[in-house]
This record gives sequence, structure tokens and C-alpha cells, in this order.
Amino acid sequence: GVFHLAENSFEIEEAYFKTRSLPYNLSVKGGKFYSDFGRLNKQHHHEWNFADAPLIYRSIFGEHNLLEKGVQLTWLAPTPFYLMTGFEVLQGDNENNFNREGFELKRKWGDPDSETIKIDDTKKPNLYVFFIKPSFDIGNTSVLAGLSYAQGKTRINHLEDEEPHALTGDTKIYGLDLTIRHTLDSYRYLLLQSEYIYRKFDGTKYYYDENNELKTPKLGKKQGGFYVEGIFKFDQRWRAGLRYDLINKNDILVNGVKNRRIPDNLYRYSVMIDFLPSEFSRIRLQYNYDKSLFTGKPGSFQRKPNHEVILQLNFAIGPHGAHGF
Repeated sequence: GVFHLAENSFEIEEAYFKTRSLPYNLSVKGGKFYSDFGRLNKQHHHEWNFADAPLIYRSIFGEHNLLEKGVQLTWLAPTPFYLMTGFEVLQGDNENNFNREGFELKRKWGDPDSETIKIDDTKKPNLYVFFIKPSFDIGNTSVLAGLSYAQGKTRINHLEDEEPHALTGDTKIYGLDLTIRHTLDSYRYLLLQSEYIYRKFDGTKYYYDENNELKTPKLGKKQGGFYVEGIFKFDQRWRAGLRYDLINKNDILVNGVKNRRIPDNLYRYSVMIDFLPSEFSRIRLQYNYDKSLFTGKPGSFQRKPNHEVILQLNFAIGPHGAHGF
């Protein structure tokens, strides 16, 4: 298990069992765990090559990535190269995409005598994930690829916001990842890692017009983006890296008509250098030039460049298992 301690809280991040000796190269994992969707999702923050998540991860999955309760079944194929496929059945509590809790709303906002509309909870389980991950070596170069798919029902309740609204529908998420690592010698290597993620939502939006009357248009959302990062470990204790990430698609369709409310092409450049005083610690300095932020109202957005400097210190205390490639 993995636990988070804060000044006023205690949180179980991961707690699961995993089998080791099932026949036919099968493995079962159950409990609370990070989904194997994509490349970065299942890695803990201290394993990342940069201090923060790419824009597309933060936008689609939120602060905690795709962290769910459920069961995972994987199969390691008897091929001459590494080939793993997996299927996950999860609760689907990710608040950015799925959720399970229904809600109630009135035909007229603020009128207790108005007709009440009830949206039921989704059934359990609410989220299904499939992935396939091949890997092979070419001399001193290792290649790891992945194809992922997630699908679940959506319940989003923002009825307590300043502009009350809610969503119901279906969400599908597609992912494609590629990692290439070229080993120069026992200490030095070059690493290239990239992912593309695309999300599609189809459903209904519930909101109130200027007369406080409930409106229920059909709503579609399409969002996609990627990141690509390069890492050079040039010494036993030193690494440097560059990252570019971009959200290149932000489409909203109301009753089938595109409604431009969010800008496209939200991007960020990052550069980092880190030093390992020991195998149990890391000091990282990172700079971000972020143009994913904007101000204004729909139709009159203005980009606002943001400069960020991050100093990160990681400690590992006690026994710690080796990280996967």
C-alpha cells in the first residue's frame, strides 16, 4: 500500500493485492490502484521526469490521475517480445470524467413548487479500461509502446456553482504512448517519451436561462493533446530534460453546433535539471513557460503567459522497490 500523510489528513493512495503465480501467464490485481491507462498515469509523482503532470493529463484526469477502486486482469503473451494486454473493471469515481452520483434539479430555479427532475446514480461498475503494451529491444535501444481505451458513464453536478449546471452522458478516452530509451553506457542514457490522449463526451447539459427556466440541450465535447519529453542522463548523478506539451483540441458542440468557448492550442515549455545525492534522494530545478492560461469571457479570451520556477526535493525512506521501465 501507499499512504499520504498531511497535517490534517491521512489518505490511502493505493492499497491492493496482486497475484504472482496464476496459470497461462495471467495476473489479477484488486483494490485501490492507479489504472494502467497510458504511460504516466500509473507512476507515482516521485517517478516522473518532471515535477508536474503534462497539461493534457491535468485537464483530462485531474490532480490524482485515474486512481480507482476495482479489479485488473492482465495476460503476458507467449511471444518472442514483451506483449501485455489488460482489462480493468473500476468504480469510475474520477470527478473530471465519470462520477456515479446522480442529482435532482427543478424545472424552475429557486421555485420549491416546480417539477423535480431526478437523475439516477450510475450502476456499478461504471468504468472499463483496456490496454495493450508491446516492448522490444534493438541493440542498446529499448522501445515501449501502448494503446489504451477507457469508457464510462458521466454524472457532473455543479448545481451549487455561481452559474448552476450539470451534465449526464458517456465519456470515452483514447490513449497512445511511446517510450524509447537508448543506453550509452552503464550510467548514461537518452530517453524520449510521448503520449497523445483524446477525450470524447456525448450527453446532455442542464442549465438555467435568464428566466430561471431549465434548459436541456445535447452537449458534445472533444478534447485532445499530447506531450513529448527528452531526458539526457549525462553523468552518474545528473540528468537534464526538455518537455513540450500542448492541448490542441477544445471543441464544444451544443445541439450539434460548435460553440467556441475555450481556446485551442494551449501550450507549455519546460526545462529541468536534477541531481541525485544518493539513490534515495533527488534535487530538481525546473522552469515552465506556460501559455495555457487565459483571461476574459467566452469570445474575448486573452492569453496570459506564466513563468514558473519549481525547486523539488524527493526523499525515499526505508525499503523501496525498483521502478519499472
